[in-house]
Amino acid sequence: MAAPFAQRLYGWRPNGYPNVSDKNNPTSVELAAGVNHSLEVTRVSHEKGQTLGSNLEAAVWVDLRAELQEADKSRKWRVSRNVVISDFDQFAHLAEAQNAVDRYPVLRTALGMDYLIKLDVAVSVASPRPHAARDMLHAAISCKWSIRSDRVQNTRHEFLKMVHNRRARTPHLICVTAEPLPSRLAAIARGTGEVDATYHIAFWELHKEAMALPSGNPERGIWQELTLQGRLLPYENLVDTLLYS
Repeated sequence: MAAPFAQRLYGWRPNGYPNVSDKNNPTSVELAAGVNHSLEVTRVSHEKGQTLGSNLEAAVWVDLRAELQEADKSRKWRVSRNVVISDFDQFAHLAEAQNAVDRYPVLRTALGMDYLIKLDVAVSVASPRPHAARDMLHAAISCKWSIRSDRVQNTRHEFLKMVHNRRARTPHLICVTAEPLPSRLAAIARGTGEVDATYHIAFWELHKEAMALPSGNPERGIWQELTLQGRLLPYENLVDTLLYS
């Protein structure tokens, strides 16, 4: 089952290509078109890439805010958009580090980093520390409408910095995407632990299309690798992941 918002985000460009596909890659077009047909998508999409990405962020934010509170009323779930990590208990100390870097530019050159990473979607709960002024970050979610391997490495880099700079537990580090091409999904789903897992908003529809590719097609093999290893999961699993782990 696709994410409840998938059908209204996917669409067809005026030129006839799916709005998530790379028109210069025939397999990307084939897979994305198959997903659109499975979801019975008919709308014409005039949105540009940045708008599509913002729409995905908003849809994930709205969905998780409703689903988490409905599933577990015993906890006060907070789901936020476009917040910096220093807003949360594990990373509050980074605000001081960033202030020092801003005050003394030579430190930026020496350290080579910005501390205040901005999150697309953040899930937080009350901190277990007595008298804590900030929530505990439970999950950091990066939303990628489509994936380009050069840009997606920023997500890996930022998540790795969060692991290194945290105080207390590591939050879930998650990517949500609509990308149809397995080799591009692999750019974020493969790795050495920077990302917990990547969740696809039309996993089963894309699974059907990917497994229908010829057995020798490398994209089919990559899809099997990512899914069998549990690196790529259906979006429908995300709420349970956040609730129970």
